Amino acid sequence: MADLESVWETDKGERIAFRKFQGEKLVLSVFYVSCKTVCPMVIRSLKDMESDVKFRNEKFLLVDIDSKDGVRELRDFKKREGLSDRWILVRGSESDVRELSSLLEINYRSNGGEIEHSVGKFEISRSGEIRRILDSGKLPE
Repeated sequence: MADLESVWETDKGERIAFRKFQGEKLVLSVFYVSCKTVCPMVIRSLKDMESDVKFRNEKFLLVDIDSKDGVRELRDFKKREGLSDRWILVRGSESDVRELSSLLEINYRSNGGEIEHSVGKFEISRSGEIRRILDSGKLPE
C-alpha cells in the first residue's frame, strides 16, 4: 500500500499519500456516501470493531469509490455517522480508485445512480502491507 503513488484528499481537505500512514495500524474498507444498501452495514460492522479492545490501536480508513463525492460530502457523512477522530475518509480520482481497487481486488461498477461493489475489510500493517482480510469484524484464526 505504501508503494501507491496516488494522492488522496481527506475529509479535512488535506492531500495525502498512503505512505503517510506508515507506522500506523489501519483497518481499511471502501464505501460511497450515497450508498443505501451494503455500505451502512459495513460501517456498522467497523464501528463494532472500533469498540473492540483488539482494535484499540487501529485507525479506520474509509476510501470513497465514487470519485464524484467531494470533501464536503465526506465531512457531512462523517458527522452524520458520528465517526470519531480515529476515522479518516479519503477520496481520489477515478484512476486512483481503480488502482487501489485492483490492488485490493475490489470490484465495482456504476449502475445508474448506484455503484455495485464487492466488500472487503483489510488490516494494513505498520509497514503498509495488507496483512489480513477481515470478515465480519473478526480476525482469521
